[in-house]
Parts: sequence; C-alpha cells; structure tokens
Amino acid sequence: MTSTGQDSTTPKERRSRHNPPSPTHDSSITSKRGIKKGAMLRSSPSLAEVKKKGRMKKLSQTAEQDLIMGLQGLNLNLEARTLSGTGLVFDEQLNEFHCLWDDSFPERPERLHAIKEQLIQEGLLDRCVSFQARFAEKEELMLVHSLEYIDLMETTQYMNEGELHVLADTYDSVYLHPNSYTCACLASGSVLRLVDAVLEAEIRNGMAIIR
Repeated sequence: MTSTGQDSTTPKERRSRHNPPSPTHDSSITSKRGIKKGAMLRSSPSLAEVKKKGRMKKLSQTAEQDLIMGLQGLNLNLEARTLSGTGLVFDEQLNEFHCLWDDSFPERPERLHAIKEQLIQEGLLDRCVSFQARFAEKEELMLVHSLEYIDLMETTQYMNEGELHVLADTYDSVYLHPNSYTCACLASGSVLRLVDAVLEAEIRNGMAIIR
C-alpha cells in the first residue's frame, strides 16, 4: 500500500519542530553578575564624598599652618620673662579726695599710706618696677560705663558739698568729692597701664595701689 502523502505526525509534534525550545537560562549567572555590579557601584565614592574629603584635607592643612605660625610667634625666652619683675603704680594724686561730711568714713587717704609703708617695711617697694600712672581716656571708660554716667561724674568737679552729698545718697555707701572724677580716671588708667605692660612682656605681673 502506497502512502497517500499526508503527514502522519501529531499536531503537538509538528509544533515542537517549528518552535524549538529556548536555551535554559541560568539564573545563578544573572544573580552573580547583578551582585558584582552592585558591589562595584557601592564601592565607588560619590562626587560629593570626594569633594568633602578634599575640603577636610584643605582645612586640616590650613589649621596646621596656623598652628605653626602661632608657635613661631611665641616668645620662648623663659629667662627674659623670669627676670621681667613685678610692676607697681602708686601716685600721691590718688590721696586728694576724702568724705567732706564724714571724717570717720573708712575709705580715706590713709589706706594708701598704710599699704605703701608696709611695702617699704618688707623691702618690696625697691624690688618692683615702677610705672607712671596715667589717666584713662573717656573711650576706655565707656567700655564699662554709659556715656551719661561718665558725664554725670564729670560734673561733680563743679558741685558744692551739698550737691555732692545729695547725689552720693542716690548710691550705696559712696561719697563724692570735687576730685573724685579725676582720681577715678587716674586709678583706672593706672590699672590699664599695668595690663598693657604685662601683655607686652615688659613685666611678669603688677600691682596698682589705687582707690
């Protein structure tokens, strides 16, 4: 019996011949590639991180240079500092005021005289470096007092005893004298003179005998 020419294969077999199976996909390979690629992305620093590290390095170098310059500017001559001595300011003009209405007031010129005499007895006066007293400028006084207060105290130079007494009673345990303002400026300036001397390494320390 001859063949009729018809295909004896089943429909399923025919579909298999026309659509060969696709090659199997190894998911492990994709996973490994994905992990490797992700790891590489995470290990690479971002542009912001690179810039931040650069700025930190620059700041560190600047701080180091500032430190070196500061150390170079220090006076490490310890012998000179040790021999600089103690400064002393004393001016008799500071004794030119007292309480006009109460002779028993404890703040009096005798206080400075007692201090000076004790320094002489102890042999300390000659061991100090004497500095000339100076008057404080109004701008210096304004660092701690208002201009209104300074101007008020300046007017006390021209007040009589009654006016001084009335003004002094507005404060606590204070008396005023026509020379109070001048002596206050001299006392303040004397302290500032010693502060400048210490900062400029003229002396190691200092004492101002003032009122």
